[in-house]
Amino acid sequence: MGLQARTIIDDANAVALGDLTLAIALTVSVVVAARFIWVFPAVYVPRWVSPALARRDPSPPWQWAFLLAFVGVRGVVSLAAALGLPFFTADGSPFPYRDLILFVTFGLIVVTLIGQGITLPPLVRALGLTRESAAERHREMDAEHRARVEALKLARTRLENIARTSGIPDNVVAGLRARHEYRASRVHKVKHGQNPGTGESTVLDIRSELIDAERKFIFQLLREGRITDESRRRLERELDLEEASVACHREGGIDPPL
Repeated sequence: MGLQARTIIDDANAVALGDLTLAIALTVSVVVAARFIWVFPAVYVPRWVSPALARRDPSPPWQWAFLLAFVGVRGVVSLAAALGLPFFTADGSPFPYRDLILFVTFGLIVVTLIGQGITLPPLVRALGLTRESAAERHREMDAEHRARVEALKLARTRLENIARTSGIPDNVVAGLRARHEYRASRVHKVKHGQNPGTGESTVLDIRSELIDAERKFIFQLLREGRITDESRRRLERELDLEEASVACHREGGIDPPL
């Protein structure tokens, strides 16, 4: 946009400033209104038509749809489309109003990107979307907690059935039960995304530091030719799994440490 701005402004000098301002204002009004006209029916009509969709994915509050329509800002793609217009028509005459179209597109980008962008934070606060976000997060964590509890109950039932019918040694079953009980005990600790204790946070920090040190050492071995790239990938995969375990604990997961 910056590279094209000087050329667009110079080419627009042939058009009166008042006409340019009016054209930009009309275009911005049409573009913004068209997005509102499209977004609200696209959000709500399918849920009115399909009860199954409405049950699976209920209609969001109107504030969400309003914000989605409001943030339809334009950028470099719009300018690229305008610049794609040919300089001449099929009969060799200049393409009509090409310079005006370019300038109006540039003005549309400035108004929506800067104008709407500046007003976005106060609009989010005015619509109360911060409260909606907290409530949505709470509902999501409640549903996740229920899913974890039900999944663990199902797994426990399955484990007991296997223990009765498959003839697995008692020490193996005891280990599996201990692991399952550990995961079940963590469910109540992580409800609503509660942060781990200071001691656990320290352990996670140390584990992350150790993973990083191993990664650097493995990369150094690869550079020195002491391991192949295939070996490096296998070692990195193990570290990826370890790192995923750490991330799961930080975010309130229930998988035990590796």
